[in-house]
Amino acid sequence: EQGEFNAASIRFSPNNRFLSYEISIAPAGQGYYEDQLYVLNLQTGESKFVSSSAVFGHIVPAWSPSSRYIAAGKWNRDHTSSLEVYSVESDRLQSIRIHPHQLVSLAWSPSKDTLAYSANTNGQSNGRLYVVNIETGSTYTASQDGRIFDFGWSPDARYIAYFQAFPGEKTRIYTVDIKQRCYQELDDIGSNTGTEIKWSPSSRYLLYRARNAANTLEYYATQFDG
Repeated sequence: EQGEFNAASIRFSPNNRFLSYEISIAPAGQGYYEDQLYVLNLQTGESKFVSSSAVFGHIVPAWSPSSRYIAAGKWNRDHTSSLEVYSVESDRLQSIRIHPHQLVSLAWSPSKDTLAYSANTNGQSNGRLYVVNIETGSTYTASQDGRIFDFGWSPDARYIAYFQAFPGEKTRIYTVDIKQRCYQELDDIGSNTGTEIKWSPSSRYLLYRARNAANTLEYYATQFDG
């Protein structure tokens, strides 16, 4: 029994057996708020506390396709962040990797318990894309060192497309082959700033949105042949 509270970031697991939610509280005498993540078992009615995080740079927790895991970004008061993955089967919370700067975003593979996430490595101007196999615990770097704006999985779970900009250079679109663990440049969008990536259902085409020099948003489409 939780009593009355304001819940946010409410998400059903893909198998509809669990519901995750966050509540914000102010610890007594601390002078700041923190988010607390809970997982509710819809069959038993039991609610489990998972983790807590300082309230800034918020990332909405996300369920894996198998509903076995939920991933969340944790922010600490010393300005470090970590990626945490909770197993509903073993009731175990594991910290995948801790960064001295900012965890930016995360996304599960559409069909596997594999997680991709981006994190700043040197302030706001540099970052990298990482891919983690939750079953084996292996992590590899899937990009060069440069600012990651946005990324998206292909529907067949084979590729990830992402925007990346380098200091003093143009913004480019790259794709990384998850199986071969290699990346390639797909397109150059010049001085434009990429803000959104969408794959076609066949995983053969990419639709992306970019802000041009006139500060207007335009959509572009390109073919991807793997």
